[in-house]
Amino acid sequence: MLRISKSEVSGAAATFRLDKSLSGAWIEELRHICEMTRAAQELIILDCGGISFSDLEGIALMQ
Repeated sequence: MLRISKSEVSGAAATFRLDKSLSGAWIEELRHICEMTRAAQELIILDCGGISFSDLEGIALMQ
């Protein structure tokens, strides 16, 4: 399970704190959130300090 918490840094940027495991269906959820954020023309900041595991697909998304 991945926990995604959003906090606004400013009007032009969105910070997402990621906690736990980046794998499975959660990869698509994070991809969708990032696509929606980019569509709103906001800068995306990902705080990955809480990630304890990522599978290869999760690593590929982050690249």
